[in-house]
Amino acid sequence: MSIPSVASLALAVALAFSLFSAVGGGIAHIRGVSELRLSAVRAALSATALLTFCALVLWGLLLTHQFQVAFVAQVSNRSMSTRAIVSAFWGGQAGSLLFRTVMLSWITAAVFWVQRRRESATLGLVLAVLSLVESFFLVVLLTSANPFNVLSTTPSDGQGLNPLLQDEAMSFHPPLLLTGYMAFTVPFAFAVAGLIHGEMGSLWLKALRRWTLVAWTIQGCGLIAGAWWAYHVLGWGGYWGWDPVENVALLPWLVATALLHSLMVQERRGMLRVWNIVLATAGFALAVFGMFIVGSGVITSVHAFAESSVGPLFFTFLGIVLVGVLALIAWRLPLLRSRGRFDSLAARESAFLLNNMLLASSIVAIFWGTIFPIVTEALKGAKIGVGASYYVQVDTPIFCIILLLMGVGPLLAWRRTSGQRFWQAFTLPLLAGGAVTVVLLVMGMPRGLAPLAYGACALTAIATAIEISRGAQARRQSGDGIRVALTGVWLKERRRLGSYVVHFAILILAVGVIGSTFQQSAERELTPGQSLRVGSYTLQYVGVSSTRGTDYVAEAAAIAVRHNNSLLGYVQPEKRVYAHWNSQPVSRISIMTTFPWLDDVYVLVTSITPQGAIDLRVFINPQVSLLWIGAVLFGIGVLILGWPARRQPRLFTPRVEQGSVASEA
Repeated sequence: MSIPSVASLALAVALAFSLFSAVGGGIAHIRGVSELRLSAVRAALSATALLTFCALVLWGLLLTHQFQVAFVAQVSNRSMSTRAIVSAFWGGQAGSLLFRTVMLSWITAAVFWVQRRRESATLGLVLAVLSLVESFFLVVLLTSANPFNVLSTTPSDGQGLNPLLQDEAMSFHPPLLLTGYMAFTVPFAFAVAGLIHGEMGSLWLKALRRWTLVAWTIQGCGLIAGAWWAYHVLGWGGYWGWDPVENVALLPWLVATALLHSLMVQERRGMLRVWNIVLATAGFALAVFGMFIVGSGVITSVHAFAESSVGPLFFTFLGIVLVGVLALIAWRLPLLRSRGRFDSLAARESAFLLNNMLLASSIVAIFWGTIFPIVTEALKGAKIGVGASYYVQVDTPIFCIILLLMGVGPLLAWRRTSGQRFWQAFTLPLLAGGAVTVVLLVMGMPRGLAPLAYGACALTAIATAIEISRGAQARRQSGDGIRVALTGVWLKERRRLGSYVVHFAILILAVGVIGSTFQQSAERELTPGQSLRVGSYTLQYVGVSSTRGTDYVAEAAAIAVRHNNSLLGYVQPEKRVYAHWNSQPVSRISIMTTFPWLDDVYVLVTSITPQGAIDLRVFINPQVSLLWIGAVLFGIGVLILGWPARRQPRLFTPRVEQGSVASEA
């Protein structure tokens, strides 16, 4: 029996284990049979082991150039580097689906490992839902996208990855994003389990928040990595183009952002229960929709795979999920009624609700823009897409208001904020935001949303600093010194600290995004010695040189970069021709970040003539480096948010009887 056949058999056995885990876990919960529940857990872990084995086999087939396997011949060749071959695992549809399924199985094992010591009557149901979703992906793999299918004749070499996918970012961007997609299954599983069992108390809330934070973090890191890849590889001068596949990756992250805020309202006031169930389901549904868009080929994108048969399977599965959850919500509606009410508009829960409504509006607008080509093709027989200007016009005002709410919300009290406290809290932030806006307008910044957006960032930054100082003052009043008080805020209130750091990171990201809108560009044909001026920068073409890589030939143009006649250094954009990719030249971008201006001098060569003349394209992108600085700070913030608190010893853990409805925290 060949190795690919063994791997296919392992997928089939993993499917059997997953189905047993799903069915057995459900029956064990209904009948209260602990032995059956343990068997279901063991079956899920066995599926994880088998899927891990399949992943290792596929990597082995890729690294040893087993071109009799169709997937290996499609995504790799002998001249690719080892790093590129390893990344080829997720470079094609079948491997991508296998990677998602493997990651879901690992996430399932992680949920069991983390939750096993916590009292949760719904854990068996959670594992059953996760296993059921895993079973669906295994069915897709076995029926429509098996990476172990063998060709009738073995080619001497493979086609290999698109050169754009052989960049270093391929090693971390797709794995992060694909794992993020699968991580949204966990909040959905907790939501479904809570509806079925009727337990939505404090333990359920903590688990739902914990795993939503995990999915939100992984997806956020994947989005940032994707922006970095697009900026350094695609050569159009930007990091976000509102591409359909970019949009569908952003949508579940926005849903999770809303859910993390609304869960705080449920935790504190016992409200928004139905809304939180809807958000947990929407995050998973949009993740599945994203996989449908990428895998079906219904929308053209540089990120999407070719048209295939997996699209209808995802679409059908998505429909079943939505109908099932709506039925569960209708069944449990009496349980989901809110125990509190909104007492005032000037209250923290009201700010969080407005935050959710704005995020929901943005999600609907982006979703509509993404599916518009599908709708027009169904109605008119021709795909009509919307441009980036649609998203900019619709979403920019929404995101500006959300920036303001980031500063306003934490300064408001729960239930009601008195007029005196409101003005005490907001006088300084309002003055700071207004001053920044006025100064920018006086300095000549074009009128529009940019000065207001910078003002919103200033307001939020000052408001967050005030909130930090308020926490320190509260500790100082208890007798602590200022140093000890600040240390107490930073070290003993990690959840608050993490939210501060994340908010500051998003502010830095926002400043980078706003600054990048003032991009300048120019394009011109140059011969050696000639120059091109863009803004305050002058780029002089020095000459061209040739180099040879393992599977490509490159011509590099040496460009001297000057700022106000001061030489900053040299950049060397390239044109490469890869032997195994249709002999089409590929541009390699060169970027110089200037200090202290924080401008990116973004240079690429679109063509090089035999006589040595080049077509040079230059973009001056202000403040883009702030995106990557903000991304690092974002990672630090979420680590603080997710860092486990010191466990207190349990004196007594109440048993939750099956079928009971736990009280809301």
